[in-house]
Amino acid sequence: FALFIITRHRAGLHRGLTVEDASGRAIATAGQAVLIAGGTVVIAICGLAVAGIPMITFMGIGAAIVVAVMVMSSLTLLPALMGFAGHNIDRFGLPGTKRVSENSTTNVEGEYHGWARWAHHVSRHPVVYLLVGLVAVLALADSAKPSLTVAVTERSGAVWLSVQFFGQLLSDEQQRLLFEPAYQQDQPSNDSLDAGERLSFAHFIVCEQHRGNLAVTSNAEYGTTFHLRLPLR
Repeated sequence: FALFIITRHRAGLHRGLTVEDASGRAIATAGQAVLIAGGTVVIAICGLAVAGIPMITFMGIGAAIVVAVMVMSSLTLLPALMGFAGHNIDRFGLPGTKRVSENSTTNVEGEYHGWARWAHHVSRHPVVYLLVGLVAVLALADSAKPSLTVAVTERSGAVWLSVQFFGQLLSDEQQRLLFEPAYQQDQPSNDSLDAGERLSFAHFIVCEQHRGNLAVTSNAEYGTTFHLRLPLR
């Protein structure tokens, strides 16, 4: 958010505006975009409350508050810092980079160059690029097979979570060892699991600490699915 506003502020300074005018112009233009974008993010994150799970709801509300504070800081604190910096905002820069102003998008012949040429070409043919992008997205959506499916339900006083994915299958021996602790004396084999691949600690937290259930099934038809049940009380 701050980068959008500062970029517009620096462009105003390069055009000869005063610090106050450049800051006001930046807030009136880029600041409006920041406000709309930040508000959209806040509304979208608050949509996590639709899941009806208190923990997910509180996480969404916390994240939304953080985004809202960042937006307000960009619209209030940042202009004060830009006024404090004045024209010294361009005093320092990254080594090896060149300062580019808004008027440098064309060469001496008035032709666009660099990314400006690409942006100008796309803006002159919006329908063509819209259709090309739409066809590409539809083709990807039609050919892509979902590799991960997550389902959350609430019934019988508990939350049921299933995570299904199609990838490497687990053998019967690996399914048996998945939730067991790994010991140094375990003999390695083709079906053995390393300590980092086991979920014994997760099994302890779910089953022992919260009186839930954690299981796994794996077959060629349905892939590998983890089943988690957590009681609400």
